Amino acid sequence: MKFQRATRIAMTRILMPLVAIASLAWAPAQEANSSAAQDKLQQSHFFKNPMLVGIVDSEDLQQDPFSEWFDSGYAQYEVQPEALAHLNEAMDDAGLSIEIFFGTWCHDSKREVPRVLRVLDDAQVPASRVTLYALSDNPGVFKMTPDGHEHELLVHRTATVVVLRDGVELGRLVEKPSATLEEDLVAILAKSPAPVPYGAESAIHALYRADDKAPVQAPTRAFLDELESLGDTDTLWHYAQYDLLFNGRPADAADVLHLFLTLHPDSALGYRLLAQAESDLGNTGAALFAIRRSLSLAPNNKPAQRLETRILAATGTGAIDE
Repeated sequence: MKFQRATRIAMTRILMPLVAIASLAWAPAQEANSSAAQDKLQQSHFFKNPMLVGIVDSEDLQQDPFSEWFDSGYAQYEVQPEALAHLNEAMDDAGLSIEIFFGTWCHDSKREVPRVLRVLDDAQVPASRVTLYALSDNPGVFKMTPDGHEHELLVHRTATVVVLRDGVELGRLVEKPSATLEEDLVAILAKSPAPVPYGAESAIHALYRADDKAPVQAPTRAFLDELESLGDTDTLWHYAQYDLLFNGRPADAADVLHLFLTLHPDSALGYRLLAQAESDLGNTGAALFAIRRSLSLAPNNKPAQRLETRILAATGTGAIDE
């Protein structure tokens, strides 16, 4: 069953006068639906526009301001016929379902979500087997939904598309496909998925979700080697900043950043973030050491200079004994 978005939008414009006449009889129901839609809307932290949060559907994405990027992204994506034929056949399994985690504030999500919904529509995947989870961008709940379902699937990047059979994950797409969306989905269903990016981040995230911090707090050489074998250790700062520091977890962020700097000792950004974490913890001496290390690597970095000023101000003297 296709959503047939373009057709429905056109029909809505044709039928609006009739709907207006009928609306008086259905006013209570309309008010209830409007209230339900409003519950999904929250103010974005980073942008002036509102964002969607929680379980949403494609109709929510067709409303302003989301339609500005959704409608064009959906209409312009051209699905490859050969891959679509394979996908259509594979998705005939009634036990298959798709869960899409994204942010209406996220540029990767704005690009990929309209496209993946177009692919699933053209593959005639029933809407009942596709669930959309819109994540918040607010501090403390960044990349989260009210029910926390993203934690169960260890989602830590947006957009993430998870393919499941009878509730068991078969594979996922993270941020962007390795080939095309439809080809990557076919590969997952054929049990030959492309490697998922951000393996090191995923490993750290899984440890924290399991409340197993010891390997991060006291990393062995074997553990560091394992992380490097997963690739992308140079993005661990991103996990420390957004998943931990931005969500009010400076102690965890400091642990990850110490690990990151063990692997990347010349990262000015890593030291700046460590300084922020130590400052949030009230460790002004450690914070000042880290920020000065950052500035020694990148002397003209304005955010680091501003952070040094704030750290010095926190001492009450403008200086600190070392």
